Amino acid sequence: MVSHALATQSYEPSAAMPPAPKQIGRFEVRSEIGRGSNGVVYAAFDPVLGREVAIKAIPLAADNQIRRRAEANFLQEAKSAAGLSHPGIVTVFDAGKTESVAYIAMERLYGSDLHDWLALRDKLNPKTIASLMARVADAVHYAHRRGLIHRDLKPSNVFLTRDMKPKVLDFGVALAQYSDSRLTVNRQLIGTPNYMSPEQALGRSLDARSDVFSMGAIMYELLTGLRAFDGEQVEDTLRRVSSESPTPIHELNAEVPQELVDIVERAMAKDAAQRYQSAAEMRNDPGAARLARGGRAPWHAAAGDHRAGATETNRRDRGRGACAAADRRGGGGGAAAPLDLDFFSVPRFARPLRALRRCRPPPST
Repeated sequence: MVSHALATQSYEPSAAMPPAPKQIGRFEVRSEIGRGSNGVVYAAFDPVLGREVAIKAIPLAADNQIRRRAEANFLQEAKSAAGLSHPGIVTVFDAGKTESVAYIAMERLYGSDLHDWLALRDKLNPKTIASLMARVADAVHYAHRRGLIHRDLKPSNVFLTRDMKPKVLDFGVALAQYSDSRLTVNRQLIGTPNYMSPEQALGRSLDARSDVFSMGAIMYELLTGLRAFDGEQVEDTLRRVSSESPTPIHELNAEVPQELVDIVERAMAKDAAQRYQSAAEMRNDPGAARLARGGRAPWHAAAGDHRAGATETNRRDRGRGACAAADRRGGGGGAAAPLDLDFFSVPRFARPLRALRRCRPPPST
């Protein structure tokens, strides 16, 4: 049962932000893009490097505990994201403080987040959803391999660019998964209840499988148009997350292929031991291969390599040598199948380095 000792106070940095300033640090502010619970985002220009950027800012005012926590999370986001370099994660260029605001300068994205897609009821077909979520899973796995659990994966933290490529945002509440820190039930609510894992809702210790659950909840919403868990009060939502099953997908959308239903149900298993044990395992689930005619493309490649005669085995074998052979025999500590480079459009010069990374064993947990 969810403890009522859980604090549900929130701090809205955007509420205290004035209209767009002319300048933040060295950056020339052009316009306001949007406001949310994690701050205000501005379109800006970096005159030193001559490029468009996005600036996320929160005010430095009102000395209270909630504000200090928000500031700490904000600076944690800059520190966490600055150490990540992946095509599916927003790139952070700079961070700092002025007399009135703390800010993060990041790459300027064009498109909209998944929350807006859902709000506009601009439906995506199941194959597109599978491809999109596989890219998200790859980005999340990259962060996990570097010791970070996101803890707040939700539609508004997945940005969809104009060319339909997702970018994971907001590592402000990321947790170092290999540290000795542990969450307790008597804590401020961290994350978004509708997409939390049961263990997160109950205040238990977290690992990478918590983010797997959140990705399943996002995928459920993309496929059905409804949240898997919702309640009138925060406590109602947390109770449902921890103890109730969502409405079966086929009752809400009969057109969803069974392969994707199976992926979502496994990702959202209440018992973490019954879920995918990593984001890579979810990304590489072979069950949705039957989505493609002939059943030859894994779900994460359903929208990728369309060349005649190309099969999963052929793609895996290109340039992989002994490392790939060992993976197919079950070597590498049971690591998930390697990522299809062509599908993710990895630059040619980066491929040798990425190939070496595939041979590394997964970190022990």
